[in-house]
Parts: sequence; structure tokens; C-alpha cells
Amino acid sequence: SSTLTKIDFQWKKLHHTIWTETSNTLKLWSEVANYRDATGENPYHDLAEIALAALSLPHSNADVERTFSNMNFVKSKLRNKMKLSTLKAILTIKYGLKRQNTCCASSELPSDILRKIGTVEAYSYKISAREPEPSTSHASSSTVVHTADDYEEDWDAITIE
Repeated sequence: SSTLTKIDFQWKKLHHTIWTETSNTLKLWSEVANYRDATGENPYHDLAEIALAALSLPHSNADVERTFSNMNFVKSKLRNKMKLSTLKAILTIKYGLKRQNTCCASSELPSDILRKIGTVEAYSYKISAREPEPSTSHASSSTVVHTADDYEEDWDAITIE
């Protein structure tokens, strides 16, 4: 109750100060939050804190719903065994293309990627592996080249370079 009384008092005093950022709500409340009086105190601290907290709330959940809708479109009943990493990759590409105002049909792949399509090189992956050295029991870091045939289910362990 005392906090509400303080906020009410701060609200009633707010118009006694001249504010420069009155055309933009967020800038106004940022100015109020950073304001210091002659004593170095902010007499509007509690009010500014609650106002900025309220402004940080999303005004709609449409973006979240749109993302779930896209996710359900990509991972349908026919694709129910799709791994999370694959779903994430597809959605990342989809939103990346959208940010660039393009689509996959109009995107051009670099010539070095086009040359690899249909070759063994396109399906080779490099992963970092820790393998024991023959002479000691200590592990050393080395890079091992594997093909897709070396992995059946564990595609999450592969990083494409």
C-alpha cells in the first residue's frame, strides 16, 4: 500500500518537471528514469520503473503464434520424426530469407557449393574427435573426416564446415 501511495505521489508530481522527450513514450520514461534532482536523487524512480516494466510487455502474442504456426507447417504429421536440430535449421533459413526479402526459389547458391552437389565431397563432414594417442593414455584433439554413412541416427554430433 505504501508503494502505491509513493507511485501515486510521484505521478501527481510528474507534471512539475519539464521533459524534453514528450513525443516518444519510451524515450520519455527513459528520461524520467534517468532524471536527477538537485540532491542527486530520482524523485520518480518507482513510477519510472513500473512504467518501463509495463512498456516492456509485448502488446501482442501474434509473433509467437506465427512462429508456432510456421513450426507446425514445417513439422507436420507426415514429418513427425524430424529432429529438433533439423526443424531449427529449416526455420532459421526460412526467417533468414524472409529478412532478406527473398525466397529459396530466387536465391543463388555460390558456384563452389553448386560444384559439390551430387559428389561425395558434399556429404563429407568434419568433426572434432578426441582419440587416445597410441603411446599414452592422454587424449589429444584431432580432426577426423567422416562420411554420412558413418552415422545413422546421431546427426546432431556433426558440424558442417
